[in-house]
Amino acid sequence: MIAKALVPRGAAGARPARGVFPPPGYTDRAARPPDAHPLQRVPTATVGVAVELQIIDPETKNLVSGASRILEHVTDINRVKPELIASTIELNTDVCANIEMVRCELSDRLRSLLALCDELG
Repeated sequence: MIAKALVPRGAAGARPARGVFPPPGYTDRAARPPDAHPLQRVPTATVGVAVELQIIDPETKNLVSGASRILEHVTDINRVKPELIASTIELNTDVCANIEMVRCELSDRLRSLLALCDELG
């Protein structure tokens, strides 16, 4: 196994060294104009956030399998999604131009979701 870890850089099947990003040869053509230099940065960065929320019983503080019950009542199914674990749901933002937009979207969506959970008990 040690031999595999010591494969020289650039050899077939070799991985880039840790911390090297982007890896050699990587191109993100969708994010750059076709005539842009490979190292040219995209002029505007965006951010999107996904938050995984655990569902707990308000009295016992134990995790409960309540995701399906909550999701039955959610109107914005593109922003609130189920997870593999039945006690977890995921809350997503759109692609945002800045952190302030993320904060506003998450606050609004979280407030709505908490109100729904309060109604459902």
